[in-house]
Amino acid sequence: MSPRDSKPKLSVVTSSEKSTSADSPREEHGLRMDPSSDADPSERDLEWLALEEETPDDAEWLSPEAESDFAEQLRAAFEPAELSPRLNQALIELALEDPLAEADEEEQAESERLREALDSGVSHPLADLARSVHAAADPGRIDAARNQALLDAALESQAG
Repeated sequence: MSPRDSKPKLSVVTSSEKSTSADSPREEHGLRMDPSSDADPSERDLEWLALEEETPDDAEWLSPEAESDFAEQLRAAFEPAELSPRLNQALIELALEDPLAEADEEEQAESERLREALDSGVSHPLADLARSVHAAADPGRIDAARNQALLDAALESQAG
């Protein structure tokens, strides 16, 4: 049995699924334990679920429409639908439409802004992304003395 199977399963309950009698505050606010799970909830699970019980009565909740959209986005993130072959082909064709076509004025202006941001180090969404990708791919090296100082500080904070 995997660790995932041993934990109680939680599910999001949308407004339309909420019971009117609300057996517990968790169910009233859209959380419930999976009754098919034999596992006892862990202390961490119970602490997390208790947060729902501590929520003030005047807390702002999502509107039914926003809640439905959010639930749909969560489902799509964890269980994405498969693209139809036709849509997949259309997306590929759009991406490869004409890679050698001349850039229009807007593309040229944006390209210039990006180049300037990369050269000068100023913030730009694509320049920031490029820097992040570069840092992830090649994080660089840290000198031994700085590394030791960071390790000592971390160990000291854990001990104290």
